[in-house]
Amino acid sequence: MANSSGHPGLDPAVVDKLLELLSSDDQFRDSFHKNPGAALAELGYKAPASGAQGKTAAPAGDATTSFACMETQKIASKEEIQAAREELQRLLTAAGNHNNPHAFEAGRVGDFLKSVSGDGNPTA
Repeated sequence: MANSSGHPGLDPAVVDKLLELLSSDDQFRDSFHKNPGAALAELGYKAPASGAQGKTAAPAGDATTSFACMETQKIASKEEIQAAREELQRLLTAAGNHNNPHAFEAGRVGDFLKSVSGDGNPTA
């Protein structure tokens, strides 16, 4: 079930491809940095017609509304993403997951993951 303040979890196969490419492929990293929604669409992500709470989802390529929370000033290094891969996999496949920014921000991945509970929501 989706969290009313976030998105439904992403498909585990899409997340696996995402994390593999973010930790290995410079061209994909650049594409993701420029437009996370379009990069996810390249991996097979399909936006739901509407959210579980009746919210209309943005088109998969619309990073300004659908995946603006995945935007970064500077994307985390390949090594930083690889080191946090298991935790990022759990976070991104959980409902309500990417309503929290900074999951891919350079130097902040570890701190971000420590700040969220197991369901992907901020801890108090």
